[in-house]
Amino acid sequence: TIPECEKAVELWSGNEPQSLSMLAAMYSEVRRFSDAGQTARRALALASAQNDGALSQKLRDRIAYYEAQVSAGRAQP
Repeated sequence: TIPECEKAVELWSGNEPQSLSMLAAMYSEVRRFSDAGQTARRALALASAQNDGALSQKLRDRIAYYEAQVSAGRAQP
């Protein structure tokens, strides 16, 4: 659930890109695309700093999707 994933992020002090990526995906599942994009951008910054090219590309793709959903008005009100 989202609260459990938020706790996991908190336990890592928000410094673990995989947990942030998972939280972003969970936000997306409930149409919280703005939160998903913001969280994915945090994950991308960390993944880039860690030279994790594969995760960075995955996050860039997800961010583009989240932003498109917001632009299309599909986000949760």
